[in-house]
Amino acid sequence: MHTYLTKFMRNLKLRWKLMVVVLAARHHPHFSCGGVIGYISTRQAYLGITQTSMDDLQHMARFTTDLLNSHYQQFQVYKQDKEQTSIVNWQPWSTWPATWWRSNTGSTSTVSSA
Repeated sequence: MHTYLTKFMRNLKLRWKLMVVVLAARHHPHFSCGGVIGYISTRQAYLGITQTSMDDLQHMARFTTDLLNSHYQQFQVYKQDKEQTSIVNWQPWSTWPATWWRSNTGSTSTVSSA
């Protein structure tokens, strides 16, 4: 391939030889600058997308934490309210036959639910 390029350059007239050298020297900085700018812009775009994704994940984590915290607080309020309003150790199966018997027979004696 080297011999082909050498033969090609040897057969060109001086005007075309200068054009090949000048165009290469003229366009090399443009391509180099374009490559550097492309690399930097691609990297900044990647970092921007990554930062945005991290911010979104951070926001979702904060929101989830707040949601779970408020649910826990509301559950504690419900639990305290339930403890205050319910009868302690109330067992309906131990008192039901005796109260049913008294209300239906008119008797004042209690029936044991042994």
